[in-house]
Amino acid sequence: MNLFPFLLLILCLPFGPSLQSIAIGIATFTILIRDRAGLKTLAQKIGRKEGISLGLLLAVIVLPIISTLLNSKNPETDVISFFFGFAPLLIVPILFLIQRPIPREGREKLELVWTFLMIFWAVAALSQHIWGWKIQGVSLVHGDFFKRSQGFYSHPLTLAYVSLMLYPFHLVLLAADFKNWRRIALLLGNLALLYFSASRTAQAVALLATAGFALSYFKGRTRIYLLTAMTVAMIGVFSTPNAISRRFSAMSSGMLSEEKESAYADDRIAFWIVHLNMVKERPILGHGINLDKTYRVPYYDAIGLPGFKKAYEAHNQILQIAAEGGIVAAIAFLAWLVSLHFNWRNGSKNLAFIRDLTLICLFLGGLTQNAYFDGEVRFALMTLLSFLYASGLHSKQAEVRV
Repeated sequence: MNLFPFLLLILCLPFGPSLQSIAIGIATFTILIRDRAGLKTLAQKIGRKEGISLGLLLAVIVLPIISTLLNSKNPETDVISFFFGFAPLLIVPILFLIQRPIPREGREKLELVWTFLMIFWAVAALSQHIWGWKIQGVSLVHGDFFKRSQGFYSHPLTLAYVSLMLYPFHLVLLAADFKNWRRIALLLGNLALLYFSASRTAQAVALLATAGFALSYFKGRTRIYLLTAMTVAMIGVFSTPNAISRRFSAMSSGMLSEEKESAYADDRIAFWIVHLNMVKERPILGHGINLDKTYRVPYYDAIGLPGFKKAYEAHNQILQIAAEGGIVAAIAFLAWLVSLHFNWRNGSKNLAFIRDLTLICLFLGGLTQNAYFDGEVRFALMTLLSFLYASGLHSKQAEVRV
């Protein structure tokens, strides 16, 4: 029964916000009802470093709400829904502190479930790539447009960035035990999601993370063999026609964006300029949450893009946070990422690599996408953080091994 809350989070990883919200609610109430006596000592179990991280994340969530209430031009009034959309990343992981730590046998059972889930997820992505389908409401729709896999999410980029968040976990798990078939399946499934979701940024960041990890983790001949294998694989990918080589070839021909509408080399540049101007206009307070297209259009008009169909959000999570909550919120977000590096120092080397590589992937991946604002991405991060707490890593006596 101790595994039940975490099992729920794992099983809902591939699915959208509706099922994930239900899983969060059930897992939360299960822990609160079953282990409510532990709430009395919860504050004592949170270390100083973890407390700093929680405070910084709370600031990232609350500051945009304050900005909303102080900006008369922002018509948004439902700040409660916004708070509860982001609060699970803050609240759910620490709830696992009031549970008994999951023993090694329990972690092995969860890994087995996770493995079959990743296999199922990868098969679904492969089938989308071959036949082109998606779930729309309660219907199954077909078409070549859906051959860029999105799994059970609303967009391929969501699948790409969730798979990027999980990639360091699977990479390090395999490095710790090359002969474990479950871990081989986990990484292969993750690579399938990265490939079929076809995000150049996510693929490039995953490649950088792999190279950096190989150089830092392995020594001697093993490092040489791995780097050689990676080089050969890259030559094979970029010298043959496939989804990755075609998309990266478009970059060298000046087509960074599909269906580019602006005069910029990439439409994202227009997104960045607009949101930088928004930050300049309200640098301290920000403009508030849920800045919809109606709110953004005047800023696109101001840079000479009237009637711009792609008057999108920032496609840069730091800029988006700064536009919504001000520069202080953006600094708090960066400080939160840095603070996580100093947490769980008593863990193994493998867990330290998982932690740091995940933070790097979130930061680098978020330079071209609002990853933090994607509920499914936050759910994946929440699940990983919950794993750390559920494993008892907060305890000074913990000796968690991956």
